[in-house]
Amino acid sequence: MKTLAFGFLAVFMLLATVWQLIQFKDYIRYRLDRFVSKHKESALNNQDAN
Repeated sequence: MKTLAFGFLAVFMLLATVWQLIQFKDYIRYRLDRFVSKHKESALNNQDAN
């Protein structure tokens, strides 16, 4: 019975880890989009100024 409980725990931990990685990937993509759009905007503003 103990091994079954540890099996469930291991599967749950694995799912939690995968879920965190998915969330982190989405967060990185969001930050990268913000970063790129901000720098594109500032590059366009610098172009207009020259």
